[in-house]
Amino acid sequence: MNEDTLIIYGNLLKSVISKWTKRWLVIGSSLFVLSIACFLFFLPQTDTATLSLSIQKTGASISALSALTGQTQETKYIGILKSRLLAETVENHFHLKNFYRLHSERDAYDMLMNSISPNDNASDGLLYVTFSLPAPPRLALGENQRRNQVANLTSDILNLYSKALKQYYATSDNDRDSVLIRTGIEEVRKARLRYVQATHDLMAFIDHLKRVSPESAPLSASQTSSSPIQSLYTQAAEAQTEISALEQTQRTQENGIRRQLEHLSSLPTEDPLLRIARENAALAQANIDQLTRVEQLAAENPQVIRARAQMALALRTLQQQKNSYLGQYPSQYLAAQTKLVAQQARLSQLESLIQRLAGHLSTQRILSARLALLEENQQADLATLKAADAEYTQMRINTVSGKSRISVVDSALPPRHSKPGLLLFAVFGMIIAILPFFVIIFVDYIKQARYYAYPSASHQDSVPAERSSE
Repeated sequence: MNEDTLIIYGNLLKSVISKWTKRWLVIGSSLFVLSIACFLFFLPQTDTATLSLSIQKTGASISALSALTGQTQETKYIGILKSRLLAETVENHFHLKNFYRLHSERDAYDMLMNSISPNDNASDGLLYVTFSLPAPPRLALGENQRRNQVANLTSDILNLYSKALKQYYATSDNDRDSVLIRTGIEEVRKARLRYVQATHDLMAFIDHLKRVSPESAPLSASQTSSSPIQSLYTQAAEAQTEISALEQTQRTQENGIRRQLEHLSSLPTEDPLLRIARENAALAQANIDQLTRVEQLAAENPQVIRARAQMALALRTLQQQKNSYLGQYPSQYLAAQTKLVAQQARLSQLESLIQRLAGHLSTQRILSARLALLEENQQADLATLKAADAEYTQMRINTVSGKSRISVVDSALPPRHSKPGLLLFAVFGMIIAILPFFVIIFVDYIKQARYYAYPSASHQDSVPAERSSE
């Protein structure tokens, strides 16, 4: 017989089982109790919360091309739930990095993305979302409060995920219906702001009219007359034209005189314009030229210094006579100046009269035009707001926004029990307690079966106690 062939000896197997059963009642019970204690005190738990979402599909999301490429509405929602965008929103609110003492916020994002599990159930028509977080062992000392915190945190995070998902599809989804709804909301908002601003301007202007005198209160155009004012405006325009002509003549005369005074050296010697002062200045300059150029005297020479002093005196005298001459214009210039002053006084009187006669009329017209414009703007903005609101209402009836497509059927509640549970602990404990029992029985049976099958060989070595007892 081949030594590798396994032969079952009934008496021998019963003997081995009987021998180890009595011993294993104590060993197995100890292993079972020890394993259960290890599970309860040292095995980390997991808290899992679940919520269900109802998602309304749109026609644009179930096209043939989307179905062929796998880009269905369900995968779209699941992808957003497992995105880092929502994970960042949740982390900014609950700060799992500090709660679990993680190295960085990136670790917290990865933990959130790996802990959430969406599952679209076609038969129920709901999207089930589960979220799990690690919790302390079931009977860990001093961890009761933390276990409660983890249980509550699991449900709170999952509920925040549902709110963040709805917010995303209300504000960021590029679905056609969502884009239309957001555009309509923005147009209504802008129209309302314009209407509110127009109403505010109108009320502020009406409040300003309360402080206006009764004579200047807004009136209709038929209550005013403009014929006397028109005559005064005509006279004022004629006076203004004459003043302009006189000012132009005056400027021409002044420019001519100033040009002569600026170029005195080019005037003939017989010209009477400041003749003596010009001759004295010319003689002083000639004296300086004689001393410095002809006689070659240095600038420090007393004669040159005296000549320069005489030159400075002659120039000051010439400048004084220039200023005096400008203050004594010819009679023709003075006559034009007098006429100009008279016309300016006449224009001032006309403007004062126009202001007194037409002050109230001008104010009334300005205020009336302003009031009518503000009322017209308010009515136009109100009509725009009503049209935008009606169009948005109709759009809401015909389309479904991303936020409206998602509704929470069952919100997440804190889990009652952590996993693994006591039943699973008992199963694992039984496996740990029983599995070694069968292994030992198998090993012991194989060992004794060899002696049982080959008694001669076994006597050459030594007969085992078990074989001798049989």
